[in-house]
Amino acid sequence: MNFVLSALANLQTNGSTGRFNFLQKNREYETLKIEVDRDDEGWLRCRELAEKAMQVGDLLTAERMWIAALRETAFFEETDIRLVMTLDRISDFYRATRNYDQCEVYCVKALMVMEKRTGTRIHRNIANCLNDLAEVYYAKGQYELAEPLCLEVLSVYQKLSHRNNADIGFAIANLAMLYHASGKHELAEVYYLWTIRHQIEVLNASCEALAILLDNYKNMRARMNQEGTLSGRDLWSRTHHDLQPYSFESWS
Repeated sequence: MNFVLSALANLQTNGSTGRFNFLQKNREYETLKIEVDRDDEGWLRCRELAEKAMQVGDLLTAERMWIAALRETAFFEETDIRLVMTLDRISDFYRATRNYDQCEVYCVKALMVMEKRTGTRIHRNIANCLNDLAEVYYAKGQYELAEPLCLEVLSVYQKLSHRNNADIGFAIANLAMLYHASGKHELAEVYYLWTIRHQIEVLNASCEALAILLDNYKNMRARMNQEGTLSGRDLWSRTHHDLQPYSFESWS
């Protein structure tokens, strides 16, 4: 199951708003081949033990090993990709265990290091860090803090990508779900229609993914007591009609 379909399925399963589903990570270190030397053998060992512990569900050992790996980065350069990776993995651990306060701490640190590393906010890895932090705020119900981060993520992808890039579609969907969850239904409607059109005209998404998007939109409309009995076919027609003002031409 691809990310969009998986994310939307979670939203539908968990109710009319559900859990916020963010972009898949695309960190530059995911495919990075790290050369082993005397300085990073300890870090590599701690990382390996932490990942093995996570695989078998030994959360206490995983936490201890990731923190140990972070200590091993004390002598690395402050922009070393291994430091970013460690901070990110620790935040992932706390996200998985729903310790969102600790997750926020490490997301903020990862963002700060990545900003120093890239020297700009207009970078794909910065967008990923912003996304991670926004997800934490969403999980904590701090929608007002998540919103500007999500808007910045969309802005970054618009500047970096052609309008048919999948990342843009995911960012729009995130904003739709954020506004849906926070009760800003008029804004949510704009972004739902936006992402549905993006799925239809740009990404050629599967019928199942579109059906879930349309169902989520219909559920929100029902909560607003507006056209709650519309059929999927009617909503499909409405999507094409209502989105005319929201042109993608300016994105090219």
